[in-house]
Formats: sequence, structure tokens, C-alpha cells
Amino acid sequence: MKIFLRQMTTLGLAAACYGQPAPPAPPEPALQYEKKLDEIRAKTDEIRARADEMRAKAREAASGIRDMDLDFDFHFENNLRFEFDGDVMAQTQMAMQKARDAMLWAQAAPAPKPAVAPMAPKPPEPPDWPNMKRGRQDSEDRQYRRGADYLDKREWEKSIDEFDKVIERKGVKADGAYYWKAYGLSKLGKRDLALASLAELKKSYPSSRWLNDAKALEVEVQQASGQGVSPENQSDEDLKLFAINSLMNTDPERALPLLEKILQKSTSPKLKERALFVLAQNRSSKSNEIVAQFARGGGNPDLQQKAVEYLGVYGGKDNLQILGDIYASASDAGLKRNILRSFMAARDKDRLLSAAKSEQNGDLRRDAIQFLGNMNAYTELGQLYGSEQSVELKEAIIQSLANGNNAEKLIEIARTEKDPKLRGTAIRRLGTMSRSKTSEPLVSMYGSEADHNIKEQIIGALFIQNSGKELVDVARKESDPSLKRSAVQALSRLNSKEATDFLVELLNK
Repeated sequence: MKIFLRQMTTLGLAAACYGQPAPPAPPEPALQYEKKLDEIRAKTDEIRARADEMRAKAREAASGIRDMDLDFDFHFENNLRFEFDGDVMAQTQMAMQKARDAMLWAQAAPAPKPAVAPMAPKPPEPPDWPNMKRGRQDSEDRQYRRGADYLDKREWEKSIDEFDKVIERKGVKADGAYYWKAYGLSKLGKRDLALASLAELKKSYPSSRWLNDAKALEVEVQQASGQGVSPENQSDEDLKLFAINSLMNTDPERALPLLEKILQKSTSPKLKERALFVLAQNRSSKSNEIVAQFARGGGNPDLQQKAVEYLGVYGGKDNLQILGDIYASASDAGLKRNILRSFMAARDKDRLLSAAKSEQNGDLRRDAIQFLGNMNAYTELGQLYGSEQSVELKEAIIQSLANGNNAEKLIEIARTEKDPKLRGTAIRRLGTMSRSKTSEPLVSMYGSEADHNIKEQIIGALFIQNSGKELVDVARKESDPSLKRSAVQALSRLNSKEATDFLVELLNK
């Protein structure tokens, strides 16, 4: 019987009850998305749960990190708060975007006109995501990080290959890639090529902040000319830094200049980061002063980024004030974005809200909104939504509320927003959330709604949720033939008992 009914509905007999030709089957991508929506929702919930669990572990690790030796992977807390948060946000947004695309597919077929067969639905245009350019930047960042990781593993050839890819892009990290390429070449004993890479750095980027490091490395390479290849001993480096770390606890005045020397020398990225970390976690006034100096740009861009992150990890009033001052005077969007991440790590809602309100760069404002969402700062996002004039940024706020599963505020926006586009956005986001929280409010809105397009979007949201019972209620009560047809068409695509029973009822009339 079920197979027979499915064949009947596929042929469009339910739609034919209203005297119209059967709507075409949805395009294949829509079918694929429909089947995976539950998986997407489950995956999103899993990502959020993992994020909460790992942040808790990071905070626990941070509380005792000063008592641990340097063999403890010092990246643990920092990476969780920055890279993991970034991954969680990206995965969550991807899941939500897939749900949105699925709904767009479901709504793509226009209602057929009388006596005219409906046209095949056109796929929605690829979204013009404002972060597409940033996605390319992220790819460059990943290649750069891989190159640095290979350096730390002493896999010089692989690191050079990755830095060459970065150089070919001619992006914002190309000058740093030239430096680390030269560093890798020097470790392989290819000193002429290393010097050539440094020369190209100076020629192509005469104002680069890597020039001081490049000059120091150039001197070291020239001094090593005529000598055999003598790769640095990694264990010696670790032992040296371990000794400095121990000395930092007993005699910080002697340890500080040694750490500064490591930061100024041509050493591996990992060693420099560890030296900066030891300074940051010491938290003495002199150590903070050195870290703040690098955060203000006293070294190369890699160390500046790490210094900014560490100031956020070990957030205090003084550190946050330093970051706030740097943010106010900075012009580099990448640096400002890292500072916003540090505000998020330090749970500084006020500074993030200030950036979301007053920042001139739209992408950075959007980042601040996203980070507020990651912090579940719903009060601040609601306040910002009320004062914001940009439709695009209001949509970003709606997205952050949806990523945080804040159904209450989205329902309020869907009910009270004057702009139909924003109302539609809120309704679509409600469609990607748990139906236990949103299906009843959506049906309630449908009953009091006069706008035909908004009603169509509510039907689409209920369809995305697989809310068969609620869609049956809508189809029973709706008197508008076009809207009734949309509800029946949505029901014909659901695999639920309520939908099947209703379609049988229609066929028996």
C-alpha cells in the first residue's frame, strides 16, 4: 500500500485534485539535502556539544598550566580557544547553509498558473557570500601553517614546497613565506638559494616587517658559508627552553633577556612561539611588557599574532586594555580580526559589541557579530539588532542567533520585523532549528499572516523541519488555492504518517 501511495504522489495525483498539472520532481541536489537534513542538525548539535566540552577542558588546563613542565603541549588551551572555535563556527555555518540551500530548493518551483503546466524550478543562484574572499585567505593561511609545521618537524623540503605555494599567491603572507623558505634552505645547506630568497624578499617587499629577521638570518647564512651542514639539534633547543622555563620560576630577571634573545634570533617558529608563551604565562609586569611590545608590532607578523592571542588567553584588565588600544590604532584587517578573536577568548562582550557597532569595515563588524554569537551573547545581539540599520548586518545577527539555537529571539524577529526580507531570513533560520521549539510558533504566525510570500516561506520552513502534522493543519485550513497547493506539494515530499494519511484522504475525495 505504501509503495502504491508513493507512486501515486510521485505522479502528482494529489496536486491533480486541484485541477493542476503535477509539479515536477525537485532537482537532485534538493533530494539529497532533504535526506540529510536530520544528519546536518544532529552534526551541528554534536559540534556545539564538543565545543562546550573542549572549552571546559581548556579552562581547566589553563588554571594549572603554570605548574606544568614545558613538555606539556602548550598549544592545547590556545588552540582550543582559537583554532577549534574557528572550526566550530565554520562547521556550524556550513551545516546551517546546507539547510538553507535545501529550503531554497524546496521553494524554487513557482506556483503554476491556470491551464499552464508549471515550469521546472530554477536552481537558486550561488550565494554571493561576503566571506568568499576570506575563504581564499584562509586557504593561504592553512598553507602557511603547514609550512611552519613542517619546519617544526624538520621536514625542510616539504616546508619549502608549502611556502612556495604561498609565495605564488602573492598574498599578505608572501613576505613571511620568503623568510621561512630561506630558513628551510639554510637548514638543507643550500645557502646560495637561501640568500637568493632573502634578496627577493627585500626586493619585492621593501617595507616588510620581516626585514629585520631577514637581515639577521642573512648574517647567519653568510657566516656559515664554507662549513658543513649542521642541522640544529631540536632536543638541545627543548632542553635550553626547559631550563629557561625553570629559571623563569626561580630567577625571572635572568630568564627574561635569554627569552628575548631567542625571539630575536633566526630560530624555528615553534621555538619562538614557546619562548613567547613562557613570557605570556609568567604574567609578571616585565613579561607582560615584552609580550605587549610584540603585540604592538615589535617583531614579525607571526609573533605579533601569537602575542595578541596570548594576551587574550591570559585576559585581564591590563591585557584587554592593551588589545583595545592596538585595535583602535590598527589598520590591518587581519590583525584586528585576531584581536576580536582574543576578545572572544577573554569573554569580553563589551569590546566585541563596541566593534560590532562602530567598526567601519563591514567584514570585521560581521566577525564581531559572529563572535558574540559564539559566546551566546544574546542580550547584546538583541540590543545590536534593534539599533542596526544595515539589512546585511541584521541578517548576520539573525545567523548568529540561529547558530546559537536562540529560537526565542528569532521568533520575535519573525513576528515583529517590518522588512519582509529580514522576516523571511528569520523564518528560514527557524526552519533549520528543532521543531519542538519552533513549529508551533510558525503555525501561529501563519494563521495571522497576510503576506502571501511570507506564508510560502513558513510552509518551506515547516517542510525543512519535517513537520508533517503542522503542514496538514495548514493545508486543511488554507483557502487560497496557491498556498494550499504549496502545502500539499510539501507534504508529498515528506515521509511521515501524517502526510501519507492526509494524501490518502485527498485521493479518496
